[in-house]
Amino acid sequence: MLICPQCGAENPLGAKFCNECAAPLVATPSPREQRKVVTVLFCDVVGSTALGESTDPEALRALLAATSSA
Repeated sequence: MLICPQCGAENPLGAKFCNECAAPLVATPSPREQRKVVTVLFCDVVGSTALGESTDPEALRALLAATSSA
């Protein structure tokens, strides 16, 4: 099945022009969703919520980055 890049209509394989709008069709596959397995890690730093409420976000990020690389 070919999808028209102009109007989005579905067209049969082998069609050179869209059956709806007559735009030229290119036989490139449409992008598809891809399923991936991911791992999510959540880490709660003691006191970070109170510190985050009283500190500039960029300064807090720099502070946490500095402590995590130590």
